[in-house]
Amino acid sequence: MCEYPLLTLVNSGIKDICVVVGGSKVGDFVSFLGNSREYDANIYFRYQKEPLGIAHGISLCQDFLKDDKFAVCLGDNIFSEHFAEVVKQFHEGATIVLKEHEHPEHFGVAQLGRKANIINIIEKPKEFISNLIITGFYLFDQKFFDYYNYIEPSKRNEYEITDILKQYNRDNRLGYVTYRGYWSDAGTYHSLLACNNYVAEHNEKFIK
Repeated sequence: MCEYPLLTLVNSGIKDICVVVGGSKVGDFVSFLGNSREYDANIYFRYQKEPLGIAHGISLCQDFLKDDKFAVCLGDNIFSEHFAEVVKQFHEGATIVLKEHEHPEHFGVAQLGRKANIINIIEKPKEFISNLIITGFYLFDQKFFDYYNYIEPSKRNEYEITDILKQYNRDNRLGYVTYRGYWSDAGTYHSLLACNNYVAEHNEKFIK
């Protein structure tokens, strides 16, 4: 499964990739992804000792990133299309990828205003505010780490990526693109099965 997010990055023009891994299977990831020549990319690894959230995982890569802007693709997100044009046009701030979804209550959601600007970001809203969910592909500039230093762990003891996005949006530095290709997170048995079925049926059209 982790090959698909990797290929999303490679096909979007990202050739220097830092993979954040945790748990007891680190060696398996290193062994499986270590031959970076196969992907035409330079692959590095960082270890996250505790599951402290996406923003915390990104913070472990600060020395790797140095002063560069960067892309993030979550390891359970499956996209059928890459983001080469989005990456090419990105210069500063942050950009998120939004997609219409019939069950937005299971995801982070962006609410747009009359001028099509983002006016609110809510994690798993209990009441309907929008059907535009925030997928797991992001673009950030180095301001990310300034914002990270000011956020606190959430009730589930994680440093939430949503809190970072809210900071960017507060400073009018958050943009978005809408995505119409196939997307799914494969974080549940049901969604993993759906992804497998889709790839099996559309493999000749899938990202490679």
